[in-house]
Parts: sequence; structure tokens; C-alpha cells
Amino acid sequence: MLPPRAIVDASVLYSRHLRNALVWHSLEGLFELRWSALILDETRRSLIERNLDTYGEERAPAVDRVLERIASALGSAAMGLQSTLGLRVRGEDDRLPRRSSPAQ
Repeated sequence: MLPPRAIVDASVLYSRHLRNALVWHSLEGLFELRWSALILDETRRSLIERNLDTYGEERAPAVDRVLERIASALGSAAMGLQSTLGLRVRGEDDRLPRRSSPAQ
């Protein structure tokens, strides 16, 4: 029996702990993670924005390495646009929330 498929949004891939847990569970065969190129692009942009806010620099190579490792581990997870028909695509005004700075 094939495991169920789970289409993840950028808001799921944005959170390091949630992303790691879902990738691990997918590697264990509990379900198959799926995403589109649009979802990965939005995740990349959001992580770079967070790094700018947190560290004052993009750290794009580090973000790219994380996303490449995920894609490498779960090579069959990427979906084409045809596979996402019927799903709501996030709009520009539907961005991930910015992380607030810690209280001092």
C-alpha cells in the first residue's frame, strides 16, 4: 500500500523544526511530501527575508543548500504545475508572517 501524499506549502517549509520533522517522517515512509517549484521559490524568498531581518545578510547560499538537500533526499517530491491545478496558489498579499524581534 502506498503512503498518503501531503502537499506542503511554503509556510510549512519555512519552519526549520516542522520542515525537519516532516522530511524525516517522509523518509521513514509515513507519507510522501509534495511541493511545486512555486512553493520552493516562495520558501526561498521568505527564508532569505528572515535572514536579512535576523542576521543583516541574505545568506542565500545557506538557504539554497538546505533546499537542495531536501530536494535531493526527496527527489520525487517536486510536482509540476499540472499536478497543482485546482489548488489555491498564494498571492503576493498572502505572504508568510515576518518574525518579530525578541523582546529585550
